[in-house]
Amino acid sequence: GDNYILADGLKHKPKVCSEIRRERWKSVFGDDFWMRTFGDYQFLGLNTQLIGSGLEAEHQQKEMIDKAMDSDASERSNTIVVLHKPLYSQEDGAVYSQEDSAEAELWSIPEAESLMLEEKFTKNKLNLMLSGHLHRYKVIDKDGLTRIWGPSTSFVVNNPRLPVQALVKVGFVVVELSSGSYPKIEFCTDLRCIDMDIANWLEHEGPGLEGILGANFPMRLK
Repeated sequence: GDNYILADGLKHKPKVCSEIRRERWKSVFGDDFWMRTFGDYQFLGLNTQLIGSGLEAEHQQKEMIDKAMDSDASERSNTIVVLHKPLYSQEDGAVYSQEDSAEAELWSIPEAESLMLEEKFTKNKLNLMLSGHLHRYKVIDKDGLTRIWGPSTSFVVNNPRLPVQALVKVGFVVVELSSGSYPKIEFCTDLRCIDMDIANWLEHEGPGLEGILGANFPMRLK
């Protein structure tokens, strides 16, 4: 499931995060949020689709974040946040305006929660955050917190309805961690990756993905 979206401008609202969908996920992949330590580093894995759901698991995730923030300064400085959706879908962290498409709310964590998490992470001097979802690469240094948008290894979505300024190319990010020094960040591409643009992925009518997989197609979208 996804975050609950209030905007009425969406023709197709996402199926929201629920306990049933969480249990399906966990039965295959394990915990949907976690805190783990490897060497000198502490990794905080968050379920961004859970944020704003009002489920009990969301409160448990908040308690886990607060616990990580209560650790001593040396542990916090070596805490790396790993999550699917970024805090914002724009580099400057601009809040959504009435002129923005209602779909902009799908590209990142809901605005109120983004502001809350950003304040908490910068106040506690976290250094690094890794996210995906946007299918494009960018490194943003803001308020001492480096935010890396990881690209996709499968496809890009170069659609004008997703006006995010970043590198639109398949690949992956290598983050080299070394105790006592700042992480080394490198964008990598691979000739085995096919740089396919599925711009119609966002379209629900006509030549869009749902139109292609329509009544005369042997597959069905569930």
